[in-house]
Amino acid sequence: MLSQPTLPANPEEPLLCPRCRAPSVVRAGWRHRKNGASQLYRCNGGGRRFSPAGAGRLRTPPAAILEALCLACQGQTFPEILLALRRRHRVEVVKSTLSKWLALFDPPYLQARYLNRAHRQIVRAHLFTHGGLNYNFKIHWPKLATCPHIPLRAYLERIPRHLDQALFNRPAAGGTDDTVARCSQLVLARNPGLREFSRNPVSSLAARALPLAVGSRQRHPVVEEFLLCCDRNTIAIETPVYLYAGPLGTITGHIDILQWSFGKIHVLDYKPNAHKEKPDKVVTQLTLYALGLSQRTGLPLTEFVCGYFDEQRLYRFTPHPLSPPSRPPYPAKSSYTRLTPTNKPTMLR
Repeated sequence: MLSQPTLPANPEEPLLCPRCRAPSVVRAGWRHRKNGASQLYRCNGGGRRFSPAGAGRLRTPPAAILEALCLACQGQTFPEILLALRRRHRVEVVKSTLSKWLALFDPPYLQARYLNRAHRQIVRAHLFTHGGLNYNFKIHWPKLATCPHIPLRAYLERIPRHLDQALFNRPAAGGTDDTVARCSQLVLARNPGLREFSRNPVSSLAARALPLAVGSRQRHPVVEEFLLCCDRNTIAIETPVYLYAGPLGTITGHIDILQWSFGKIHVLDYKPNAHKEKPDKVVTQLTLYALGLSQRTGLPLTEFVCGYFDEQRLYRFTPHPLSPPSRPPYPAKSSYTRLTPTNKPTMLR
C-alpha cells in the first residue's frame, strides 16, 4: 500500500515521492477542485504524478480557512472564529477543525500574539482606486509599532487621509492622457548584487498560502493577506509610493509587501515564476519603490533591502541610485536622470 504524500513538517525539508521516497520531484501543473487548487508534482525517477495532502483536500472553502487563520492570529477565540465563519461564509465547523488548520498551516505570528494586547485595532484597511485598479492598502498595527523608524510609521499612518490620489492618475512626462508613469513600466539599470535564495522564510510562507488561492487571479491577494496576518515581519501590503524624478515626471507604484526584519526595511514583490522575470525590469521597479519610500520618509537608501519571490525562490539585492544603463533600455527613453532620494521635489507635473 502506497504511503500518503504529506506536506513536510519543516518547510525547508524536500518533498518526497510517495512511491519511491525520492526527493527528486518537480512541479507539474495544478489540480483544480471546487474548493481550490492544489499543486501537482512529478517524480523524476518513476514519472508518477501526485499532490501533497494540503489545503486542496479540505472540504471547507479556502476563503473561510484563510479568514479563520487571520482571526486566530488577531487573538480571536475559537467561539468567536466559529461565529464569524457561520455569519460570513455560512460554514459550520467544530473546534477540532480549527485546531487542525492551525497545525497544518502553522502561522508564525501565533507565537507573537502578545503584541496585540496594547492595540484595540489589529489591521486597518483602506481601498484605493488608481488607474482603474483597486488596491487594498492594509497596515498591521502591532507589528508596525515594533519598527523603530518613526518617519516610516508616520508616513504609513498618514496615507489614508493625506495621500494625493491625483498623482497616481497623472499622465507621464511627454505621454498621452491615458498613460501613467509607473515603476513597473521602466527599465533604467541593472544591479550586479542580485542574489538568489532557494530556502527562505518568505517563499515557505507563500507555498503555504498558495493552496488557499482559487485560480491564478487570487494568488496575489491571498499571499499578501497570509503574510500580513500570519507572518511576524510584514507590516503593510499594497503601500502606495511616489517619486519626483525630474524629466521622467512623477513615478508612482504600490509596494506589494513591506517588512521590518533584521534591522532593515524590506521592499518585497510577489512574482509568480520569479525565475522567468527580466532582472533589469524588476530591479528597476523595486529600486524605484525604495527611492520613493526614502524620499517620502527621509530615511537613507541604506536602510532598505529589495527582493522579489515566489513559492520556491527569493531574489534579493541592496538598492542603489539609478544611473543610465550601458545599453539601450527597454522601453527606450530619449533622456535619463540620476534618481537620488531627496525631500524636495525636482518637478511636479
